[in-house]
Amino acid sequence: MQCSRLFSITLLMLFLASPNAAKADKHPLKISANEKPIIVWARTDFAPVFILKGKYSNQGIGDEAIKLFKSKLKHYNHISADMSLKRAMQLAKEGQMICHVSLVNSKERQQFMDFSQPLMRLYANGLVTTKGSLHKFGVSADKINPVSLTALTQKPVSISIHDARAYSAYIDEVIKKNRSKPNSIFKVKTGQKDQERLIQMVENHRLDAMIGRPEEAQFSKLQHNIKEDLYFVPLKGQPETSMGHIGCAKGDWNKALINTLNQMIEKDEELKSTIFEAYQKWLPSQLRTTREAFNYPLIPQP
Repeated sequence: MQCSRLFSITLLMLFLASPNAAKADKHPLKISANEKPIIVWARTDFAPVFILKGKYSNQGIGDEAIKLFKSKLKHYNHISADMSLKRAMQLAKEGQMICHVSLVNSKERQQFMDFSQPLMRLYANGLVTTKGSLHKFGVSADKINPVSLTALTQKPVSISIHDARAYSAYIDEVIKKNRSKPNSIFKVKTGQKDQERLIQMVENHRLDAMIGRPEEAQFSKLQHNIKEDLYFVPLKGQPETSMGHIGCAKGDWNKALINTLNQMIEKDEELKSTIFEAYQKWLPSQLRTTREAFNYPLIPQP
């Protein structure tokens, strides 16, 4: 009982430490063992999956998913807490009752997290850059073909990456092999991602590109009133799209939850429509499509 109380107090401290705690759930955490189990939904600075500030605040793809889970999973107490992805992963490693609705299911994360079936299909990570920098990657606005990230490591370019983020097996391996080398092309960002600053550095040609998804570029253009068009350059060696899973810290506490979430992902039409419509909202117009064309229900690519 004492351990349970200490654990709940830890969660309460985590929640109160959140910058947006006052804007989140109004009810307090329950400490009694007879009360509903708690889920802390981590919201990380990864727009437009989560939008933590500005005029589109709380209208991201993951934000909409969390709203739906809160409305339908009434046998849980739900807490939303804003934090860096690195902090969320650390809390999961410590066994805290924490979940994240849009994670790449990687072998490294499987050591301390259990994953649902794919919740959303997202276009794969690539290079977000400007028209003026396209030539540095061997492409033009009229002809954008996938480029090799491995080959780019030998070029005089600068590309921003985030320390705690998993991009894809291929991208992560290239980064791992090259990030510590002298004159590495990769400029590492840690902690809360200041996406606005990074995008502005790309716009002002202080960075040649950042690795991200097309919806990130579109969101940044709208949110930060960027005048110059942003371009998305796909990378070779990976599928066109990738899967976003719900990841929850390992432990007996999540067994029933993961099972319930999987049932919703398979059968809940409102959830499927909510995710799809929220995603399409943030895509550049040339990438928008129908739900059928975007392959729902989700089937992982080889």
